[in-house]
Amino acid sequence: MGLQISANISDLLNQIKEDEAEKERTKKEWTQVTVEEVWKEYSSKVDSKSTKNSLDIARLKVLPDGVLHITIPNKVNRETIKSELGLVDKFREVFVGTDLRYEFEVNIDAFPEFEVEEKKIELTPIEKLEVLKQKNPLVTKLINTFDLKLSK
Repeated sequence: MGLQISANISDLLNQIKEDEAEKERTKKEWTQVTVEEVWKEYSSKVDSKSTKNSLDIARLKVLPDGVLHITIPNKVNRETIKSELGLVDKFREVFVGTDLRYEFEVNIDAFPEFEVEEKKIELTPIEKLEVLKQKNPLVTKLINTFDLKLSK
């Protein structure tokens, strides 16, 4: 019985060595090109349109020591990418033994194609009347002619 357990352990050790050797053979180099390939491949398989959009608009920069600098236009994209655990798994699978880290930069200025909506200011009725008077002086004449009063 002791001989059989010993044979099973050595078989397991050999299997582990083979698996590790296979991982080492299929391991890819940590470069800009390979990272972008893996990123695009993962993005093409994502079902969610919003997640796919976030992945597609991200700008990647590969830094040494497994650091991936990701520039996105807003916090929503950052949170969407952060929550993609499948992406992390894919990177770990492809870049075996690399200590991976994401670095996020939210920078709308890096995306000139994105339009930033200006916040509209709500005007009071009195302010609206003043704007109308500035645009058309006849409004003042109309108010005076008909003795109009602005209700509050």
